[in-house]
Amino acid sequence: MRIIFWIFMGCAITSHAFGEDPIQQRLDQLYAEYEAIIANPTVKKYVELDGKLRAFLSEELPKFDDLFKIEKHEDYYKYDNDRTRALGIETSKYAGGTYSQALVYSEKFLLQAHEIDPHSKYREYTLFSQILGVRSYHGLGEMPNIKVAYQYTRAFPKGPFIADVYRIIASFHMDLFGVVRRLSEGKEKDFLYDCYKPYVERRPYEEQMAQNKRIAIRYLAKYKKALGPGAQLPWWYNMALDDLKTGNVNTMNFCAD
Repeated sequence: MRIIFWIFMGCAITSHAFGEDPIQQRLDQLYAEYEAIIANPTVKKYVELDGKLRAFLSEELPKFDDLFKIEKHEDYYKYDNDRTRALGIETSKYAGGTYSQALVYSEKFLLQAHEIDPHSKYREYTLFSQILGVRSYHGLGEMPNIKVAYQYTRAFPKGPFIADVYRIIASFHMDLFGVVRRLSEGKEKDFLYDCYKPYVERRPYEEQMAQNKRIAIRYLAKYKKALGPGAQLPWWYNMALDDLKTGNVNTMNFCAD
């Protein structure tokens, strides 16, 4: 096993030394698939390409980075070109330390698949695109369609994006808790209020805060369960849970993310 491993490492490093960039090679492969698809697009093809792009950013890219020690996010800027952007991939100028933030996928192909047929047999995939739409690398101003998020949980309680949807619902109600709390403190209405104004009700603020806290905590628990036993929780999970329990919610997930 060690011999095979070192042979692989030797070949990979030698290839890299001769100028073959494994990240660029994978991007080229994905772009070739994209070109083949646009000649005859189908829901199935777009859903499959979307899955490959997500896997590339979350699974393959970290392996390349471990191998070649690309430590600065600026190193990813060289991949910013028309072909990469056609794949819905942008280089993040606000990368915060994870590979999925260094290169960010807009999730555009799920949306295109849904537009072809919103009621296809792949709806458990494509409906997810209706919650946040096409995403930008910075996420500024994003607001989820919370009605569709709840619709997804009812239609596909074991769907491929159920954990993501639980997280979105929890984050939405965490934000709404914070907005209502600021109103209860008599603070000036700002752009954050404007984002959540349709969801602020005409009843005591304390009641709304308590309700949104309960919902957010409940959906964080659902999110954790959906990840599966033994799954590593993201760094923000316990922080969000603690903030909700103490009522000390000072950050926003949407609108001003």
